[in-house]
Amino acid sequence: MRLERLVSIVFLLLNHERIAASELAEKFHVSVRTIYRDINAIDRAGIPIVSHTGQNGGFGIMDTYRIDKQVLSIKEMGSIVTALKGVNKALDDQELDLTIEKIASLIPGPIDNKPDFSSPLAIDLLPWGKVKNKNILQQLYHATNHHKIIEIKYSAAYKKPTQRIIKPMTLFFKGYAWYLFAFCRLRQDYRIFRISRIKEINVTNRTFTPQNKDYRDVINSSNSEQNRIDLKLKFSPKMKTLIEEQYDSDQLEYLQDGHILVRTQFPKGEWVYGYILSFGHLVEVLEPENIREIISESAEKIKKIYQP
Repeated sequence: MRLERLVSIVFLLLNHERIAASELAEKFHVSVRTIYRDINAIDRAGIPIVSHTGQNGGFGIMDTYRIDKQVLSIKEMGSIVTALKGVNKALDDQELDLTIEKIASLIPGPIDNKPDFSSPLAIDLLPWGKVKNKNILQQLYHATNHHKIIEIKYSAAYKKPTQRIIKPMTLFFKGYAWYLFAFCRLRQDYRIFRISRIKEINVTNRTFTPQNKDYRDVINSSNSEQNRIDLKLKFSPKMKTLIEEQYDSDQLEYLQDGHILVRTQFPKGEWVYGYILSFGHLVEVLEPENIREIISESAEKIKKIYQP
């Protein structure tokens, strides 16, 4: 543990002109006296430490000392830093912060003269407005990192909430949402949980040994032909911009009256009905007939709700 802290302190010093001992102590959750011992150890190891006194004092590394050998270009390292910063806005993980510091420290020159990585490109995985699931996301990230068994209350689409005991394997972001790949004791199989549907979470102290299982295997299995359904949809001309954003050009057919035909495939599931209904009267299901009937019945039920 001390070795990891020493290495992290070196990278922090490389990336900053000076850092106070109290700031380092707070960051690594140790005493100021421990930081002084670490600084002495780093200096004895041959890395030239400079001590600055006064109100804005602290420790730094001699200006002429920098890591020169770079495997990656400055632009490539900037891209990595940008991606990590975007991910860490959601996870708020101190280890990722230190990783960003390490990569940035490889760029020669003082920190004030380094390129602004957020200028040409920015990645932000947080949704607009209030961050609803950030706390749950961070707890899941901690549990996944430390192989902790967790208990959750999960609301699958169109089903009653269920209590689950799961072994979290992989946290991933796909499309526009966060997901968790885990082994579910209730289903006795691997499942993918959408984070926004986790209503309650309890990270236990029980641990497990992770298996060599890849979340992409489950995704590929659900995307197989037997688990997909062919859809033919007719959209209103008002939806032209949105439809062209969501679908490839070879899936589209433009009719003379301005309507747009979309031929696509979706994984089977009740969520498909919700997707279609979200467009309201601006879409019509042409095929398959059974889904057309389901949407029609749902529309009738909605109409009855609003009748006097």
